[in-house]
Amino acid sequence: MSSKWQAFQNITQHISTLFALILNGSLIHLVLKKSPNNLGVYKLLIIYTATTEIVFTILEIIVQPVTIYCEIFGSLLAIFSIQFIYRYWVVSGNEWIESFSGFKILLWLMIPVCCGSIWGLAAYFPCAPRPKSDQYLRKSLLDEFNLTVEDNLYIAPYFYEKSENGTVEIYLPSFLSIVIDSILINISIATAFYFGFKCYSTLRKSKDMASSQQYKSLQTQLFYSLVTQTLIPVFLMHIPAFAMFILTFLEVDVGPLSGIVTVTIALFPAIDPLPTLIIVKSYRNAIQSYLVLFLNAIARCIAPGAISTHPSHVRTLSLYFLLISQRMIDWENSQYAFQIIAAILATISNSLLIYLITHFSPKDIGDYKHLMLFISMFEVVYAMLDLIVQPIFYSFRATFTLIVNTTNSKIDKKFWEIMAVIYCGFFGSSMAIFSLHYVYRYWVITGNSQNLSYFKGRQIFWWLVIPFSIGLIWALVGYFPCYPRKGSSDYLRYGVQEKLSLDIDQIVYFAPYFYEKNDVGEDLIYWPSFVGVCLDSMSINLSMFIVVFYGVKCWNKMRNILTTTSSHLESIQNQLFYALVAQTIIPIFLMHIPALTMFMFSFFELDAGHLSGLVSFSIALFPALDPIPTILIISSYRDAIKKFVQKKCSKFRKTKIGKLLVKAQPTVKCSNGVM
Repeated sequence: MSSKWQAFQNITQHISTLFALILNGSLIHLVLKKSPNNLGVYKLLIIYTATTEIVFTILEIIVQPVTIYCEIFGSLLAIFSIQFIYRYWVVSGNEWIESFSGFKILLWLMIPVCCGSIWGLAAYFPCAPRPKSDQYLRKSLLDEFNLTVEDNLYIAPYFYEKSENGTVEIYLPSFLSIVIDSILINISIATAFYFGFKCYSTLRKSKDMASSQQYKSLQTQLFYSLVTQTLIPVFLMHIPAFAMFILTFLEVDVGPLSGIVTVTIALFPAIDPLPTLIIVKSYRNAIQSYLVLFLNAIARCIAPGAISTHPSHVRTLSLYFLLISQRMIDWENSQYAFQIIAAILATISNSLLIYLITHFSPKDIGDYKHLMLFISMFEVVYAMLDLIVQPIFYSFRATFTLIVNTTNSKIDKKFWEIMAVIYCGFFGSSMAIFSLHYVYRYWVITGNSQNLSYFKGRQIFWWLVIPFSIGLIWALVGYFPCYPRKGSSDYLRYGVQEKLSLDIDQIVYFAPYFYEKNDVGEDLIYWPSFVGVCLDSMSINLSMFIVVFYGVKCWNKMRNILTTTSSHLESIQNQLFYALVAQTIIPIFLMHIPALTMFMFSFFELDAGHLSGLVSFSIALFPALDPIPTILIISSYRDAIKKFVQKKCSKFRKTKIGKLLVKAQPTVKCSNGVM
């Protein structure tokens, strides 16, 4: 397989991953915020599918846990078959629809998990590498990919083996695993086809029924979007994979053409959310409104003093920008537009860093790349969470409030409370993740191999429990001491209505309200809020102490020890350390210092007003900026980007347009000649 074809595959995978994250993240947001009232439990199934596709596309780009990748591959059609069952029971009014209510839905969601587990087991045991498959694949991998079997991981249903006397024997476990996988896929397809056909028949009959036109339209939109969503993985994943299995069974070698399967599978999660986004009217209209809002924000920056123009008279994009620049954008919409841009930039920058880490990391970086990958994936999820929750931070004298506007949401407020709490957990755990990096870097510099062994293999997960635990503390503090109560609601009611035009009873908020008035009007300290904020402060200060302590020790050791090591190793360790320092400074200044300032304002009963809203902007900016120092400081990553740009520029210069531009460049004369 040529290097160009492999490069094309890699580019396709990374572009598809980017679009998959953006589109599936957007779909999750629209399902939560803009779903029709009568969508019911089905929105949870849509979210479940979109989340699965996000996990699938991330796994595909990193593809370290091959077994898990196979599990998700095998579970996707089972997910769609469950949606067809639900759709039929909805349109037919079947009493079995109650089996999807409450916690019962978890039993349905276990079906894809079980199907995926069987696929994973089939991949891990019958298709795992073994000496005879190694011997069979060794030459092909070396010739086609320039890879060695011993240094790479693979899963292969090797059907035929040669015995010591040269006779061909059938390896039954591989055949059995393929048969089991095929049965599961066929059951899922048969279920989807059967209930899909019954749903279609019922929808045709419903045209004569007395149900409202709006209801019929919604059910038809959901059905056709589901059909389209199901056809996409069938044609992009299962048919190509099935064709490869058949060719393998017949011992037909298609060579590089088999790489097409890699491309089609990569395209699936990027394309699959589009039918729902386009076909379902409420989501389509929401996208249009967001687009107008986005253009509005840009137009106000470009032409804030433009003359108003009626939309029907708009003929060009420039005139439309002049029109929308006249419309008023409130603080919340401006913040949301900023969060969209920040989330997109965060996804792009962190995805780029993940690609660079997995493909261009120095050999001496060791297990540290796993910590780097973890924090990049953490920041992608954090950016998406920030976009979904859309937290509004506001200071009201004695309290600093996190608000989630649920006024127009069709989702139960309890769900948004949980999402807000998870958001708080992510906020609190970020600095703990960096503290682990400093501990690791110090042990590398000092050559503490015994302690470094604790980061090997599965033991690294014990270290990742630390930021998870700190995040859990932040979540519990947000949910209990800062949970809405009568005193805090009464205190915030007027300010929320006057300054944000929101009804305190229609929103979700968490506020460390430090003071309350008793029945005679005296101020009393509300101790749970103080204790909660103290716990949060202690966790952050502990993380900061570890960062400073190990950071200083690491810097001192680098000055003393690295002078005796090779210049190459010294350069790598310096780059990693300074990149980590820069990465740590960004959340300190964009997240923790602004949040601490607002807490101090609240403690002293000072009202920061709209200035407190800047916290929302700075926090949204953090995951977009944080990967940049690593990309720029580490030379191997910087050189990879430089070579890529130079290669593209070189190719562009050879095109007709490029040649014309080169010829059109003016020459500048100087006293010594032509420059």
